[in-house]
Amino acid sequence: MVEQKVLCLSNDILTLQCSFIISSGAEKTVIEECNFVSLACDECVVQSDNGSLKEGINTLFLEKKLFDVNLRVEEKTLPAHKTVLGSRSPVLKAMFEHDTQEKSSNIVDIPDIDFSTLLRMLTFLYSDNIDTLNSDHAIKLYSAADKYQIESSRKKCSEYLAANVTSKNVYGILVLANMHQNKECCGRAPFQTLFSVEFEAFIGSHVDLARETLRNWIQRIKIEMASEI
Repeated sequence: MVEQKVLCLSNDILTLQCSFIISSGAEKTVIEECNFVSLACDECVVQSDNGSLKEGINTLFLEKKLFDVNLRVEEKTLPAHKTVLGSRSPVLKAMFEHDTQEKSSNIVDIPDIDFSTLLRMLTFLYSDNIDTLNSDHAIKLYSAADKYQIESSRKKCSEYLAANVTSKNVYGILVLANMHQNKECCGRAPFQTLFSVEFEAFIGSHVDLARETLRNWIQRIKIEMASEI
């Protein structure tokens, strides 16, 4: 019983269901039979059969039930739950806790995120999972997660980008990393990107960042050459 306190002592209340058989026969000094049933434990089993809390919250989103707020972008709306949004995003939590237009109207305008990115962000907030990404999706979702301080989503996007750096997407990732001061998402950009058409365009639009990138690459080359000696 002590080991199962969390399951069986719901709200620190122990409920016992007992049945007695009164015998007029010979007296006994030992208990011949004992069947223990905990109503609290049975209730916990029923709850677990209905799925986890995480699954239940995701089901609310998928089944489109009990919504109390709409996120509006590009003249489209996505319904959501204030409680879920507030529990995952400090920015949205503050919005719903104070006397704001969003709180009174139950409409939150999202002006700088496209509809697809907002849908991915909402999906993550409810399920803690991100659908199949490409680098463009991850860059946009990272920016959205940074704006609304959704740290777990930002971390997953950063890890994806670091593991999937190519000569085609490296400069978009570098711009993102510089903008948000997060060098972890850059990964190890391949040296051959120095000789690409994309790098020439990158120099033209981001001179200082290109100079810093070149300096880092040269330093990396020196370290790797020294380790081979």
